[in-house]
Amino acid sequence: MRGLPFFTPALLGVAALGIAACQSAGDTPVQLSDFAASGYREYSDVVGEKAFAITEDGRSYGYAYCIDTRCTGNERSAALENCESGRKRQGMLNTSCKMFAVNNTIIWRGEVSIPNES
Repeated sequence: MRGLPFFTPALLGVAALGIAACQSAGDTPVQLSDFAASGYREYSDVVGEKAFAITEDGRSYGYAYCIDTRCTGNERSAALENCESGRKRQGMLNTSCKMFAVNNTIIWRGEVSIPNES
């Protein structure tokens, strides 16, 4: 019987991370608040590897980015952590944070409304 190649667990880990990232994206209709929309516009101007998370109700957000060539790939988890910190600080206990965008691509799977979007 032949064993699996030594790199298979690493490839499975990468695939699992990709699936987890998709599962953490929102899938309901969302309208960003003026506060979150302002944050998204600021995020959009950032260059480099980046991720943006919002609360499921669109009222709060968090993002993370890396402009270095040695990025660690933790932007998604850092964005979710930043969003969760802000959500708790604002006393928003009945909603949770989900991934909204990675780099310049909105990955939210529900309908999206961003006020004053040009």
